[in-house]
Amino acid sequence: MPLLTVSYTGLTNGDTAAAFTVAGNGLPFVSTVSANSHAGAYAITASGASDPNYTISYANGTLTITPVALTIIADNQAMTYGGPLPLLSVSYSGLVNGDTAAHSEPVA
Repeated sequence: MPLLTVSYTGLTNGDTAAAFTVAGNGLPFVSTVSANSHAGAYAITASGASDPNYTISYANGTLTITPVALTIIADNQAMTYGGPLPLLSVSYSGLVNGDTAAHSEPVA
């Protein structure tokens, strides 16, 4: 998972994020993403900052996981004229996270 970061708007008087009291060890980010999450868009939320000089609100971010390029290659085969058709097979290039052809969803 990539390093999650935050940006601030509305700081005044030379204040920086270091001025905030933060619950725990830094501004906590929450996302339901894991290394095995499917491709899609996932919310990133932040919370836990406080400062008596600011009314703090939060805006969600988005973590987008893009699909991995997968190539399915028809394996070369040979046969003798009039002979039996050889077993046709394929190989795969691009599978990740321990995925195998058995985990692939059928294509309609």
